[in-house]
Amino acid sequence: MHYTETGQIKPFTPFDFSKSVDALWSSNHHFGEQPLPSNRIIKALSIQGKTIGFQMRSIGFVEEPLLEYTLIADEPIRETLKTLIEYRISNFLSLEDDLIAFYDLANQDKPFSAIVRRLYGYHPVKFMTPFEATCWAILTQRNLMPIAGRMRQALLETYGQSLVVDNAVYWAFPEALHLETLSTEELSQCLKDDKKAQQISIAAKAFAHIEESWLQSTAFYQVENWLLNIKGIGFSSALMILL
Repeated sequence: MHYTETGQIKPFTPFDFSKSVDALWSSNHHFGEQPLPSNRIIKALSIQGKTIGFQMRSIGFVEEPLLEYTLIADEPIRETLKTLIEYRISNFLSLEDDLIAFYDLANQDKPFSAIVRRLYGYHPVKFMTPFEATCWAILTQRNLMPIAGRMRQALLETYGQSLVVDNAVYWAFPEALHLETLSTEELSQCLKDDKKAQQISIAAKAFAHIEESWLQSTAFYQVENWLLNIKGIGFSSALMILL
């Protein structure tokens, strides 16, 4: 039996939901996941030890955007958890990014303005969590994308949780608290790479003992310095995670 909760999120204008779906279709870090319907986003996430699925669709327009979501879980969803999931979804799809000033500046550059017109309404699609972004940064460092994708899929299917929606299986990337409990040997057996297993283990221990609220509220340069102290995270990786 599944429990469901519905709600709405209003993105900053303009917002083109179809471009977010297209970005997920073409994204390397979603290698191996279930394909998406053309008009919806369906994913699963692990949060506070629970696995929650969510479906999103647009019920608005580019200039008057409005998204409707449905949360799916095996037990009732507390209101506080629902609020946190809304934050995760909003961050995942960059719904609170105000692009107006950027568009005004870009339109002053003729070559770049053509790109802006083509991507008008697109808000960058991110990872569900900073920890998942960190793991992807580690897996892709000096590695081929298909190999990194297979490593990520191995983590998903070995240590992640899944949820079945409309007869399709959706995997949630494991939380740091879960991977922290694993030995480097276990991770190495999963990833087939001793060095990356060690780096993932170190990252999991770092993220498992930091409050998400600290990452949200602390100054950019302080979080950047904290990331740079995690083995396997360089300057470019830290920027990818932060942005």
